[in-house]
Amino acid sequence: MQQIYFKYDKTCGYRRMHSELQDIGFKISEKKVREKMQEFNFKAEIRIKKTFKSYSKSEIQQEVENKLNRHFKSNSPNQKYCTDITILETKEGIVYCSAIIDLYNFQPFGLKFSKSCNTDLAEASLIELSKIRNVSGSLLHTDQGVTYKNKRFISLIESLNMNLSMSKKGCPYDNCVIENFWGTLKTEKIYRLKQKPQNIEDLQNIVEDYLKFYICERKNTALGYLTPAQYYDKNIKK
Repeated sequence: MQQIYFKYDKTCGYRRMHSELQDIGFKISEKKVREKMQEFNFKAEIRIKKTFKSYSKSEIQQEVENKLNRHFKSNSPNQKYCTDITILETKEGIVYCSAIIDLYNFQPFGLKFSKSCNTDLAEASLIELSKIRNVSGSLLHTDQGVTYKNKRFISLIESLNMNLSMSKKGCPYDNCVIENFWGTLKTEKIYRLKQKPQNIEDLQNIVEDYLKFYICERKNTALGYLTPAQYYDKNIKK
């Protein structure tokens, strides 16, 4: 249990611990795992709940339909994506990070960093994804930030023959999958660093290393305690 606990950098809950123990041959109930974790004081880091502010009423922009409508399940890869930009801190100042998640197996793509939060950053993520996959016909879901309502970004969506979907105003739950991903990244890695990353390059290395763990080693409860890579291999590579 100790090895698993430290593999997850002290963020492993009893359900994920139970799944890991089953994988290596232990026959033990979730209840007993929870009791043992309490006995050994193996406490999982809990994410702090975040409060959200509504969008400014002064933002007058064309409405885009919420085509995703919280249907976060996808039957195949490269069918539905969600994207968002988050803020991370370094000793040299704030850095903005953009990513796109495939709703099939919750795998992040198009990771990009910038000192500015603008359409260039959002475009860079989408262009990176389009180099890996033919995204024609797929759905991309975003919030209603001005970054995504920019005519240039919408033109890129159209040129790639993608369908754009947007959350309702002031409703982060419409894009909760990537909100949850950012929260997990911060809780399990960023907030646990002994000191802030030195600069954008240092931050990028830290996040990219975490993504390797997230994709290949970290079990996801929504995927039946498989990693994104395992889920893809099990269901696609047959």
